Amino acid sequence: MFRKSKKKAASNSQAETDGGGRKPQPTGVPSIISVDLILKGDLESIGDIQIDGQVYGDVKSRSLTVGENAKVVGSIVADRVRVCGRVEGQIQAKNVVLTVTSKVVGDVVHEALEIESGAFIHGLCRRKEVESEQQLADSAATIATKTATEKLTEKLTETPSENPGKNPVENSAGNSRELLVAGKGQDKSAAKRIDRLARVENPAEKKSAVGD
Repeated sequence: MFRKSKKKAASNSQAETDGGGRKPQPTGVPSIISVDLILKGDLESIGDIQIDGQVYGDVKSRSLTVGENAKVVGSIVADRVRVCGRVEGQIQAKNVVLTVTSKVVGDVVHEALEIESGAFIHGLCRRKEVESEQQLADSAATIATKTATEKLTEKLTETPSENPGKNPVENSAGNSRELLVAGKGQDKSAAKRIDRLARVENPAEKKSAVGD
C-alpha cells in the first residue's frame, strides 16, 4: 500500500522536474543559422552557435563560428570565436581566430588572438589582462601593509610628548644641566660655561654665552 504511493509520488516529482525545473545542458551539436535565414534580434545560447546566414543583433554563446558567407551586425561575447565571414561590431572572447576570408569592422578584446594572413580588420585589438591568484594575493598584501602603516603613523602623530609643558628652550636647559652634572670634577671652566648656558632662556643670549 505505502510502496505504491511512494512510487507514484516519485514519478510525479520527476515529471515536474523534467517539465521545467531542470536547467538546460549544452549539447555537442551547435545551433545552426542556415545560409537562407535572416535573424533580426539578439541571439543567446549556453552552447555552440554556427552562423551561415545573417544576424542583426548581439550574439552571446559559449562558442561561435561565423561562416564564410555569413554576416553579423552587432557585438559578440563568447569564450571562443572563429570568424570566416563579416562581423560589424565588437568581439569579446578568450580565444579569437580570424581566418583569411574574415572581414571585421570593430574592436577585438581577447586573451589569445590568431590572425591568418589575408584577414581584414578595421579596429583596435586589445588584450584583456587576467590577474593570476598570486598577483591578487600580492595586491591584497600591499593594501594591508599600506593600511597598517597609515594607522601606525596616525597613532605616533597623536601620541603626546613626554614633557608637554616645556618649550624647546627649557628642554635644552635641562639637557645642559645634565651635562653639567656629568662634567663636574673633570673641567671646572667647562662646567661653569655649561651652567651659564643652562640658565639662559633667550636664544640670542644663549649664542653670546656660547661665544664667551
